[in-house]
Amino acid sequence: MCDILKDLYEGNINPSMDVVSFTKEYETELREKTKSEDEFLSKLDGEMQNEFYSIMERWIKAYPLELREYFISGYKLGVKMTAEVYKD
Repeated sequence: MCDILKDLYEGNINPSMDVVSFTKEYETELREKTKSEDEFLSKLDGEMQNEFYSIMERWIKAYPLELREYFISGYKLGVKMTAEVYKD
């Protein structure tokens, strides 16, 4: 059996667990986002901060589901492209 198929079957392939090296552009955006968030939170009282954190927790729970759908869609597109190459 092909090693990659064996690894897939055995659950050894998990791209979401791979270590990703971030670009300077990403690191800059992350720093700016964190700075903006800190400035925004400093304007809120305790109750509003808790509400903000609650909203962010819901977003954090939903975001991986969105990424999963993008992954599936991209994988399907890749398979279709591969199939088209072999069609000729």
